[in-house]
Amino acid sequence: MTKSLPIKILPSQDYLLRHLSYDPQTGELRWKIQGRGRRLDHLAGRLRSTGYRYVEIDHRIYLAHRIIWKLMTGDDPKEIIDHKDNDPTNNRWSNLREATKADNQRNTKNYVTNRSGVKGVSWHSPTGKWRAKISVNSRTIHIGLFDNLSDAARARDLAAERLHGAFARRE
Repeated sequence: MTKSLPIKILPSQDYLLRHLSYDPQTGELRWKIQGRGRRLDHLAGRLRSTGYRYVEIDHRIYLAHRIIWKLMTGDDPKEIIDHKDNDPTNNRWSNLREATKADNQRNTKNYVTNRSGVKGVSWHSPTGKWRAKISVNSRTIHIGLFDNLSDAARARDLAAERLHGAFARRE
C-alpha cells in the first residue's frame, strides 16, 4: 500500500490564481510568475515516480490535482481528489472528482496478482467454479459461485454498479 501525504490546507484561491494558470482541457498548470526555479509559462511542479505531479509553493509541497480543485471551485478538497481514469498524470478537469477514501479505493485497478483478469472474480478450487465477491465498508460480500467466468464477471459488475455507483470499476 502506498503511503499518502498528510492533507494540507492550500493557499487561497486568489493567491493561486496570481501564481498559476490552469487549462481544464489539457490539465496543465503553468507558472504566471518567475523566480526561484520558476519560468514564466512553464509547467508547474515535478512529476514523481508515483505519476502524481507535485508543486512547491512558498516552500510547501502540494499535489497538483488538489491545487486544480481549489483553482476551479474556490474550496479545499474535503478529502480526496480521484482521477476517474486512474491515470495520475491526467489532470483534465473532466477527469477529476471529489471522493472519500472508500470511493477512491473502489476506483482502483485490478491487482496484478489477479489471474482471472476480472476484478473481484477468482477461481474457487474446492467447487471448481468461479467465485465473485466485492468489498463494501471493509467487508467482503460473497456474490456467488458460477460455472463460467463471464457469468461471474457480469454478477460482480452488477453488484459494483449497485453498491459503488459512479465509482464502480470493472477492470
